[in-house]
Amino acid sequence: MKKLLLVFVVVIVILLLGVFGFIWYIKPAETLNLDAKPFTIQDKIKEVVQSRKMEVKLTEQEINSLLKQQLQSYTRLPHDIRLTGANFDLQGQELIMDANVIWKDQIPASVQVYFHVLWNNGAIVVEHTWTKLKQWHLPKDWMNLQPITIPIANQLPKMVAIRDVVFEDDGIVFKFKLAL
Repeated sequence: MKKLLLVFVVVIVILLLGVFGFIWYIKPAETLNLDAKPFTIQDKIKEVVQSRKMEVKLTEQEINSLLKQQLQSYTRLPHDIRLTGANFDLQGQELIMDANVIWKDQIPASVQVYFHVLWNNGAIVVEHTWTKLKQWHLPKDWMNLQPITIPIANQLPKMVAIRDVVFEDDGIVFKFKLAL
């Protein structure tokens, strides 16, 4: 009977060590937040006027600010997950969000959320494609984010239209034309 109790205690200790080890492993390595530097598209339009070029580039930092502004309404996610911080890395039309989340308001974790970025009807549309927790791919419905839409065309002056959009690794270039 003593051997059975000892085996039971050893199994419980091993399970607890495994759970605490896993929680330690998935915890965020860096502190991220959803604070966005104030930024508007109109600020970039002023650059067009000053530079007299018919194009403007949204830098990765500016895209980061725009997306963080949008994400502030997405803090509650399915499966009792709360988004507490994010940082974005643009790689052409792929966007990777390093995110800090908290599950059930108790277990912090660091995840990478992958998005496809496209231009559609005068707006940048960011669509969730998949999520990764360390090296494990998570089912899409665990962090299923609705597409994030950043309207651009409706913020332009009436006489300016977007001719082309080019996705680069360090930003998005908008080429303009006069809409007479």
